[in-house]
Amino acid sequence: MRLGLAFLILVALGSTAHAQLSTGATISFDEFRVEVDGNFVIPTTEEAQRFFLNTATCECSQADAEETTIAYNMGVEGTGPVTPAEIWVGTGCDQEATRMMTCRKLDTVVDNIYDFDISQNDIRVSVFDLVNSRPGDESMNCKPIVAATLWVLVDEGTNGSYELIESIGVGTTDTSMPINGGVDTTPPALPENIVANASEEAVRITWDVALTDQGIFGYQAFCAQNGAAVFDAGERVSPKYRTAGLVCGAAVEADLTESPVAEDDAGEPLTEPLSAFRNLDATFLCGEAISPTADSLTIQGLENDVPYEVALVVVDLHGNYTGTYFTSTVLPKSVTDLWEDINDRGGEIQGGCLGTTLPGDGGPFGGLLVGGALLLGMKLRGRRRTVLAAGAVVATLAGTAAADDFRPYWEEETQIDDGTNLYDLGDVRWHVGIKVGPYIPDIDGQIGVNPTTGLGPYAAMFGDWYDIEEGTGRLDAHNARVWQILPMLDVDYVLWRGFGQVTVGGSIGYMQKSAPAYLAGTSPDDPKRLRSTSNETVFRLIPTQANVGYRFTYLSDTYGVPVVPFVRGGLAYYMWLMKAPNGEASAVGMNTAKGGTFGFVGAVGLAIRAENIDRDTARSMRETGVDHAGFYVEWSLGMVDGFGASDKLSVGDSTFFGGFDFEF
Repeated sequence: MRLGLAFLILVALGSTAHAQLSTGATISFDEFRVEVDGNFVIPTTEEAQRFFLNTATCECSQADAEETTIAYNMGVEGTGPVTPAEIWVGTGCDQEATRMMTCRKLDTVVDNIYDFDISQNDIRVSVFDLVNSRPGDESMNCKPIVAATLWVLVDEGTNGSYELIESIGVGTTDTSMPINGGVDTTPPALPENIVANASEEAVRITWDVALTDQGIFGYQAFCAQNGAAVFDAGERVSPKYRTAGLVCGAAVEADLTESPVAEDDAGEPLTEPLSAFRNLDATFLCGEAISPTADSLTIQGLENDVPYEVALVVVDLHGNYTGTYFTSTVLPKSVTDLWEDINDRGGEIQGGCLGTTLPGDGGPFGGLLVGGALLLGMKLRGRRRTVLAAGAVVATLAGTAAADDFRPYWEEETQIDDGTNLYDLGDVRWHVGIKVGPYIPDIDGQIGVNPTTGLGPYAAMFGDWYDIEEGTGRLDAHNARVWQILPMLDVDYVLWRGFGQVTVGGSIGYMQKSAPAYLAGTSPDDPKRLRSTSNETVFRLIPTQANVGYRFTYLSDTYGVPVVPFVRGGLAYYMWLMKAPNGEASAVGMNTAKGGTFGFVGAVGLAIRAENIDRDTARSMRETGVDHAGFYVEWSLGMVDGFGASDKLSVGDSTFFGGFDFEF
């Protein structure tokens, strides 16, 4: 098949009969088809919908190449006169005053003249005729348009006056649809601020995402080394763009604009793009980002210190494209990430242990919040009750702050409607809390600090950092905090209730920290150690804990005092991962930067049962299945160092947390 099946889900733009034929005959458009292997078929696939009515097909149509024609099945209802139906393309062809200026009659094409009394007719129109619809447009070489309309005009009396005019719009230009319809020969706009950066064994291309919908489908990159393709054809990606070369074998000469390479990453200047880039030779494709909101693309699997020629195209939903090439070669370069720096400083940490498969790069809060919501939902049995339970806490805090006549509910009547004592809720079985706090894993305490800078590997990597200010040669300082917010989910089961609560349970959290990696050859003795801004090192931590605890609830259960002190402690297993700039786990030799560390954890804190402040809120919460809700703070100590083993990464910390909790 020379040309993939093509586009169209047709939307009639409205059929307007400007007069009735004497016989009352009408027109209907029953099918839209495209030419494939010499036959006309109804397009059924996404590729067919996107890749027919575009610039490439139009250019092949202009050159009279095969399979560049569309067809409509025009039905005639009623008896028509023995008269030809004229086929026009353009806009406003129903307006006699402007018809000759905005439309073109396709009377030179044999298949476009029909006897109107035949019940079924095939209207066949080349894509070039659809695009170049105005008189004289034949020389415009597939001008940019995003819509086309086909018109049928019937002159019943053969006197130059049209008694019947019907139109059909060729597709739709509704960009909210997953696949943009209609004829589209308008190339997408290049994004602004396109820059190529050298990365470790990779090249990273960045750009600014457009604020408005540009109808973009994705981005594809080409690369070459000394003019030769880097990878085997089709090894990585297939072309998402369409050219006349791919459609009908015609010669292609793309007009590529110029884009820069980051100053520190540039190699030899290039005065013009490679011919393979201008031809959009798919053999040279080496990377892609298929998303209209993508802001970067990384070409992986390259060699450090080897110059590469690089180009980029942006592709729209129809396969139209716009391209750019980079005005110098790009040289991937080696960098030093966190794991390599730890090893350079003499660390004896060994990676590889149980539970080394960590989640992806999703947001840290989402999974925890969803987990907490599921637990509450299982208990409360229904969306309404879950919402009421969370809303009770908010309503309590807001109502308390605004009430001038506040009285603690334990000073009022203590019976609620079912006769239960309002604060004698002795059937609590579960405690669920969601908390956050600042966290710094104790890697520096294990490895030690540099005597010159006073910084350990973790603080040096994720604290303040420096690079060369572009175009000046001066140092550019970046202020960054060492700590990172760690969210955690606590779930405890109440084993015993008496003079308080004895609980068993667990906790889980997620933390991720990233920073630019060091330039290779820089020294940890340098307090302004330079970074490669296009290479990122990532530290990821998933702390898990198995805890036993005690909550002193006696005063709250007996007298309504809202304060509940608690202690908790147990065993910990913290899973960790350090990623290299290529997105994989960093490695030094066979030692891979992923593993897990055992240890001890403990915490002491205070919980506030916020519903104790207001009687009505307490009643509402009781009805929804939540006995208590409020907030809590705690001081936590984690000695997670493999029980003192020197080859286990120390990832504990002494810190504080605060959050919201529920008891039911």
